[in-house]
Amino acid sequence: MVFSVLINQTVHAETKTWKSSDGNWSNDSNWFPFGIPGLADDVIVNPYGGVDTVLRFDSFTGEQFANSLSVNSDTANTISFEQTGGSLVILNLEKVGFGFKGNGSYTLSDGTNTTGSLSLGSGWESNGSFTQNGGVNRINGGLVLGEGPGSFGKYLLNSGSLWVGSEYIGIPGDRYMGGGSGIFTQNGGTHSVSRELVINGTYNLNDGDLLTESERIGDGDGTGRGYFIQSGGTHTVTTDLVVGAGGYYGSSGRYTLDAGSLSADSVIIGSSWSGDGSFSQSGGSNSVSGILAIATSTPLGRGRYDLSGGSLSSGSEEIGFDGTFNQTGGTHTVSNSIINSGTYNTSGGILEIKGGVDNNGSMALTGGATTVGGNVTNAVSGKIEVANSPVIFTGDVVNNGQFKSTHTTVTFTGTYTENGVYISDPSINNFTNLIIGNSGYLVGGTGDEWHITNSFENHSQQNTLWNTLNAGLFFDGSGMKYLYMAGADYGLSSLGFINNFAFRSLNLASGAELNILDGNAASGAALYVQLVNLADGLSQLNDIHSDYNIYYNPTLAGNAYLNGNTYALDGGGVLAPAIPEPKFYVMLLAGLGLLCFAMRRRYS
Repeated sequence: MVFSVLINQTVHAETKTWKSSDGNWSNDSNWFPFGIPGLADDVIVNPYGGVDTVLRFDSFTGEQFANSLSVNSDTANTISFEQTGGSLVILNLEKVGFGFKGNGSYTLSDGTNTTGSLSLGSGWESNGSFTQNGGVNRINGGLVLGEGPGSFGKYLLNSGSLWVGSEYIGIPGDRYMGGGSGIFTQNGGTHSVSRELVINGTYNLNDGDLLTESERIGDGDGTGRGYFIQSGGTHTVTTDLVVGAGGYYGSSGRYTLDAGSLSADSVIIGSSWSGDGSFSQSGGSNSVSGILAIATSTPLGRGRYDLSGGSLSSGSEEIGFDGTFNQTGGTHTVSNSIINSGTYNTSGGILEIKGGVDNNGSMALTGGATTVGGNVTNAVSGKIEVANSPVIFTGDVVNNGQFKSTHTTVTFTGTYTENGVYISDPSINNFTNLIIGNSGYLVGGTGDEWHITNSFENHSQQNTLWNTLNAGLFFDGSGMKYLYMAGADYGLSSLGFINNFAFRSLNLASGAELNILDGNAASGAALYVQLVNLADGLSQLNDIHSDYNIYYNPTLAGNAYLNGNTYALDGGGVLAPAIPEPKFYVMLLAGLGLLCFAMRRRYS
């Protein structure tokens, strides 16, 4: 509004030069030509008289106007602009420190500074600084810190309000010429950027509020290096926060969150052609209402998120081929799904995924407390490992690659379908419904347990890869259970324990019934187990409904209650010893004796 009124006024432009070592803007004699600057004047403030120089602007100065303002020293003497009140309106550009090794400073403690744009440190190895301890600084266009080879801009916001259209902290160079850099430190106050904030320098947020429309940290063609360090305050990005925005030759961005709060619609780490981004969170809160994307833009983009403390919540997450997510602590909540084609590690803290997982990469859930809701699909190239700490999957899981459990308890409350390999080493694996497809198989040894509360459908044709000979199969809880068997029936021969889907033990809980069916297209089926544990004793054999046979090892002490006998099951199948019964040996020896007697009579 101020600009629209002033532009319509008829004015005569002059260049006004400061000519006092310590004076007030409102003194006519402090200017050459004589008289305070007017609306169309270009104002130049340099050291005067070969000494350090101060220009003062206070409440008694009132409201003043100019077309442009340059605060600069190209000598050893300093130049300082100190505003403690009043209102200064610059229609176009304010420059603080410019040219070849120029420097300058502006301090705003109270009052209002309004300008079209503000440049701090523009030129070759120039330095410009702005310190705000209060008041209002309104920049309708751009705020630029450090523009030019070796230049440096500094903004310190301790209190007050800063309003900016667009903001650039450091303007990077290219492969042939270096760029500028800058640092913005916010210890308080309110900082609002209505459009974009681009950081190729450093932003320190210690306290106060920062609100931007979008942000890019590390955005340049090979020389862009951006750092955002948050130890407090509130940081809000209404659209995209990009860390490591990249360029053809790459650039890097780093975000460190130790305390305070960050919220954004989306967070993208490692973007563009070859951006390199990283996010390290040891405290505070990071709330992403949309997607958290790590190295998903191009094949050359790299990204990494390290969560060791604090809280992270996101709508959804996607980790690309060169993306890594590491959680060693803190709380991580994903409202929807995770798509992972890179590396995902959780070794501590709390992880809750509500909308499922689509995994093409590597996921290691090796610590903390993890709950995965929704459906999970593990691709042929995917690897999922659960180790050391329990994990619960509440949706349906389809594994086409590798799933491994190590020294842990893993629970699937939905249906688990195995088309790849499930390796247990050793662990307790709890299933409601376990389905093994034609290409799927299980691998486990001593101490490994597969627990089923409803059904186990084994349709596998991978008998030579399957190895559960020393693992236990448990049917838990009362009521009807279902077992689809894939093993071939070799009768009483112990060959049935070799490459034939055998288990160390079959365990039936108290009150449980077992309905046994054929699990493959081949006619006939059988189950070979070393031990048979019936919680309700021999009477529970009446609750096993099967047209097929179960074979056990009668020489083991745990099977002593079976007395080496064969028992009929409901449906025509039997529970039989895989090694012949003792009376078979008696009959065999008797037969051999008669044969020998007959041969002796023949040759006598």
